Amino acid sequence: MAGRNLAVRGDGVGRLSTMQKVKHIDWYIYDECDLRDTDLSERDLNGAHFISVDARGTLFIKTQLQEADFYGADLRNAYFVEANLRNAHFEGADLRGAIFTRANLRGACFDDSITDEYTTWYDAEFGDGEQEEDSERTTDGIEKIEYLEVYVFEEVEN
Repeated sequence: MAGRNLAVRGDGVGRLSTMQKVKHIDWYIYDECDLRDTDLSERDLNGAHFISVDARGTLFIKTQLQEADFYGADLRNAYFVEANLRNAHFEGADLRGAIFTRANLRGACFDDSITDEYTTWYDAEFGDGEQEEDSERTTDGIEKIEYLEVYVFEEVEN
């Protein structure tokens, strides 16, 4: 029953009335928290706010952090290995020694952030934050032909 929650609405005088279905919304706000050396790997934290947090050494390995806000956060030596950070905001964040190996950083903003020679960007994906359109053609049961398999025959005139 994941993703489906029921809420009970009161009528104002302590009696319970009807049961209604409501959508569960996860909203994470970490404001000036101490998250040092915390393991937040493989979590869905899309849209989370990490405002001025101390997250030195925190693990965000394979974490979903699309549109997350790390404004003024201390992220020294944090691990963002294979994290999805599309359109994330790192304005004013301290990223010295942070590891972004194979992270998706398309559309991420690093204005006024601090990096050093130990900040690792190996195989990180950069670019604009626009979703890429799927270039693969969908067909009605027609086998996809790779361009290397196409042969061109020239007709010889007699």
